[in-house]
Amino acid sequence: VSSCVLWCVWTWLKKRRFGMAMNFLSSLVGRATSTVPYAIDANQRADWGGWTMADAQPRDGSEPATAFRKRGNAEDIRAAKNGAKRLRTVRHPNVLRLIDSYDLENGDDGQGPVVYVVTERVKTLREVLRSMKDFTAKQRNEYLAWGLKQITAAVSFLNNDCNLVHGNVCMDAVVVTEKLEWKLHGFDLLSDAKGSNLPEWPLQDFAWMVQKQYKPAEFAKGDWDTIHSSPPWAIDAWGLGCLIQEVFAQSQLNRTEELRRTQHIPQALLPDYQRLLASTPSKRMNPSRLTNSPFFNNSLVDIMVFLENFALRDDFEKDTFFKKLPGQVESIPPPVLKNTLLPLVINALEYNNAPASALNLLLKLGQDVDEQTYAAKISPCIVKLSGSPERSIRITILLHMDKIAPHMDAKVVDGELYPKISTGFLDQSGYIRELTLKSIAFLAPKMKEKTLTGSLLKHLAKLQVDAEPSIRANTTILLSNIAQYLGKSTCERVLLNAFCRALKDNFPPSRSAGLLSMGSTPKYYTADE
Repeated sequence: VSSCVLWCVWTWLKKRRFGMAMNFLSSLVGRATSTVPYAIDANQRADWGGWTMADAQPRDGSEPATAFRKRGNAEDIRAAKNGAKRLRTVRHPNVLRLIDSYDLENGDDGQGPVVYVVTERVKTLREVLRSMKDFTAKQRNEYLAWGLKQITAAVSFLNNDCNLVHGNVCMDAVVVTEKLEWKLHGFDLLSDAKGSNLPEWPLQDFAWMVQKQYKPAEFAKGDWDTIHSSPPWAIDAWGLGCLIQEVFAQSQLNRTEELRRTQHIPQALLPDYQRLLASTPSKRMNPSRLTNSPFFNNSLVDIMVFLENFALRDDFEKDTFFKKLPGQVESIPPPVLKNTLLPLVINALEYNNAPASALNLLLKLGQDVDEQTYAAKISPCIVKLSGSPERSIRITILLHMDKIAPHMDAKVVDGELYPKISTGFLDQSGYIRELTLKSIAFLAPKMKEKTLTGSLLKHLAKLQVDAEPSIRANTTILLSNIAQYLGKSTCERVLLNAFCRALKDNFPPSRSAGLLSMGSTPKYYTADE
């Protein structure tokens, strides 16, 4: 019996290991399925290499995505599967982030095999460049410098760290996220740099997919011996030159000869542009050196690089950076402020111990965003920071409550913000207790009557006998100011007693506050009272 049990267990384990192995392999090459669990927009946009792209929304309501779809002959599908596999295994901040991929043997309409690649939500670079009409020349060049720096970093990672060749770096191989970050994609040709002796070498097998104007001479001629002996960046350095040409010309490259047009290439970038396009493969510039170009030395790039490496900075650097930044944001185009800088500042505050000066910047940026963006991005951050153990952060929020409260949703104020703010009533610092008290004047209109007459009045009763005389006076003033939100029965029960108590205070401003508060709320008292 024991032998039979052991045999059954061994068989089960073998099957389990086989299943796990198959799951691992399918995770690399894509999931074989008959459907894609996404609602895909009908507006399909053409993309490079026979792919189409469209906005996609997961049926479970999680993060918005983009679905890339490819249909074709056996070679097209093989190239698409290579691209999906490579996109899954190559991870870098400047490489398009894959969510999942799917192989549909009969397609989604029964018309033949289709490959889907689902990624983070993106647009084509061409779409984004067309939307930059309102940028000044300086803003445009600074944003392009930041984008090119990101793509250069991705290409350098592939060539130098992974010993891979992308094979088709150009404008069509670049997409832009909702944060306006540039990401490299189009990995159908991605191959080992020295893979010509392998059974399959996508760079050679799918070379026909790359348009002639993007190919350096050795690639166009199919001189694989030269390619094999050249540095791993030789082909992609040429591609970066093509990308630079297209980005600054604001048009697609149609002929190789157009690479000689240099009138629109910034002078600071021109020498490196020419080195990328050297006719001899071994003399082409390594992309890792391109990021040292003086063209990338501008304020926007400096800001983004600092924030991307924020966790590595010391406290003095962080504080100095955020104190200087408000004076620089005026030169940053609004789309970059809203979609790029704002999320980076929020991330720095929530996860990387940013100083209170960063919160001042956040509130400054919040003045120029729409209510939907404020509710989605800034409000959750403020609520979270309201419970911060860092007093300087809490003080900054309390000091700016007049600017914060009008943008906050009433449910958020009553259910999330007030419970954290109210801890300030019990703080040992009289300054924080007083700031908390003053902030209620801006929050009360959005709080429920139940919260006001319950939790808040208990705190105010204690503050009316606080050791700090200014707090006692301000408590009386606050009561008269928020009377309209307390309800008639509560006012009739509470106000007169509170104001009479203030008249007995030994601090003259408290007595004045009690008298003035009575005079401003006569409708809540009877003639006898």
